[in-house]
Amino acid sequence: MFKLDGVPECFVKGGGLFLALLLAGCAVISSGSADRAGAADSAENSTAEYTLRSGDQVFVQVYREPNLSGSFVVDGSERIQHPLCGPLKAGGLTVDQLAARLKEILDEKYLVNPRVTVSIESTRNLQVVLLGEVARTGAVPIPFDGSLTLLQAIAEAGGFTGLASRDRVTVTRTVNGEEVSIRVRVSKLISGKEPDFKLQPNDVIMVPQILF
Repeated sequence: MFKLDGVPECFVKGGGLFLALLLAGCAVISSGSADRAGAADSAENSTAEYTLRSGDQVFVQVYREPNLSGSFVVDGSERIQHPLCGPLKAGGLTVDQLAARLKEILDEKYLVNPRVTVSIESTRNLQVVLLGEVARTGAVPIPFDGSLTLLQAIAEAGGFTGLASRDRVTVTRTVNGEEVSIRVRVSKLISGKEPDFKLQPNDVIMVPQILF
C-alpha cells in the first residue's frame, strides 16, 4: 500500500488498483512530519553546494542598498540582469560564488566594502504543473525549502476560472515507480475542514470543468 503523508480525504487510483484513503481527522502521519522536517534541513544544507542554472530565481541583498537588491531570474544565457553590474554570469555558480562576484564588481566600481548575500528563492528543478481551469496553466516553482501547498499553487496560477470544478481536482504523482492520482476536494481546504495539501516536485494538478 502506498504511504501518502499528509493527504486529506481523497481517492487514489494507481494502475488497476483503487484505494479509498480516509485519514482520521485528516491528521498528518507523524513520520511524515519528520520526513518534511528532514527534507527542509537537507534543502538548507544543500544550498551552499547547489549550482545555479537557467530558470532559477535568486534574491540579492546588498546591505543598505534597496535599489540594488531584489529578485533576479537566471535567464536562458545563464545570466542575471543586475541594475549596476549589468548582465552577470550566474549559471554554474553557487550562491556564495555569485555573491562574491557581485561584491567584487560593486567594490571595484561603485561602493566601499559592500555587504552582499545571495539566496535561492526557487529553482526549475523543483516545480509542479497546473492544467485545466486555472487562470494561468503551466509550471509553478516550488521554493527551495520545498514548501508548496495546493492552495498556494492555485493562487500562483491566478486562481480558478469560473468553470472550475473545485471538488474534482486531481494531483498526479509517481509513487514507488507507479503513477497515482489523488482527488482533492479543494472547497474543504478553503473552508479549513481539511489541512492544505502539500505538493511534491513534478506533481501535475488537473482542474476539470464543472459537469453540466
